[in-house]
Amino acid sequence: MIYLGRTYILRGQPQRAVELNRQMVADCPEFPLAHWLLGLSLVENKQLEEGRAEIRKALELGYRFQNKREKETIRSLFGEREFSDLTRGK
Repeated sequence: MIYLGRTYILRGQPQRAVELNRQMVADCPEFPLAHWLLGLSLVENKQLEEGRAEIRKALELGYRFQNKREKETIRSLFGEREFSDLTRGK
């Protein structure tokens, strides 16, 4: 599910990614990567507030940025102040 959902995002099929990633979150609600991928797919599908909520949840559950690009993308999505609040102590 992880790889297929990610592939849908990368291939510009955000609605399919949302559907699959929602199922992954339902199956594994405490899995940070599931929330992360759902959040990204929602943002790509122009559902920004719901996407931001899922990304917040992923970070709360312990998701760690994989690289600088991810970090900067999320910084621009949330803005500096909220980004700082979300990542404080991480």
